[in-house]
Amino acid sequence: MTVNDLKIIKEPGYTRVYRAEDTTASDLSLSMKPGEMVKIGGTGSNFVTLCVSGDPIAAGVTGEVVGIVRKESTETTTVDGTVEVTLIYPMSTVIRGKAQNATNINTTVKLNALLYDWVLLDVVTGGGAMTIHENETSDRDVNGLNIIGGDIVAGTLDVIVSARVTAAASTVTGP
Repeated sequence: MTVNDLKIIKEPGYTRVYRAEDTTASDLSLSMKPGEMVKIGGTGSNFVTLCVSGDPIAAGVTGEVVGIVRKESTETTTVDGTVEVTLIYPMSTVIRGKAQNATNINTTVKLNALLYDWVLLDVVTGGGAMTIHENETSDRDVNGLNIIGGDIVAGTLDVIVSARVTAAASTVTGP
């Protein structure tokens, strides 16, 4: 992955340190980098792990979204480590990331057609960029990212995260 794929631009949560499972057990080949979205996972769901393509979806299916990596994780191939994560507030924290295909949002008309769609992440296989999959079929009952804005010149989208894909899922009935 690359550093700063995703950035919190409004209403960040506080920073919390989580356990990061060794890369052999977690199937990660690299450490977690700043700007990557993480979720609960790993052996016994006692760690955080990177979100993958198709995340985040309804909580309990692929792991609850925690936040965005703040500082590179410290795990190695044989030893568990830690990772600092800036927590997200569901439906409040605004995250900015590149659109999977910038030509899908390169005009105001195209961007406006995507506003308030519910979408997912896309992650390039083999440690590539973490982007927002703007061309995903909008489904507020499953998909966990809501497009609230964007920049047609920079090719970026601003999203909020549904409470349904976080630890708050059991306390809410709406988005």
